[in-house]
Amino acid sequence: MDEYKKLFSNIGSKNEYIKIAVLLIFVIFILSSILGKMATILIGIIALLFACMGIVYTLKRITSDRTNKDKEH
Repeated sequence: MDEYKKLFSNIGSKNEYIKIAVLLIFVIFILSSILGKMATILIGIIALLFACMGIVYTLKRITSDRTNKDKEH
C-alpha cells in the first residue's frame, strides 16, 4: 500500500503518469468481466489520458534539456 501512496504523491514531480496508465490497464484486464463494458471503456480512456500526459511530460523534459544545453554552449 505504501508503494501506491508514493506513486500518487510523486505525480508531477516525476514521470509517474505512465506507471499509473499501466496500472489502470492491468486493472482492466483483471476486472473486465466484473466491471462491465462501459466501466472498462471509461477506465481505458482514463488510462489513455494518463499515458498521453506521460508522453507530453517526457517530451517537455527532453526539449527543456535541449534548450538548457543550447544555452550553455
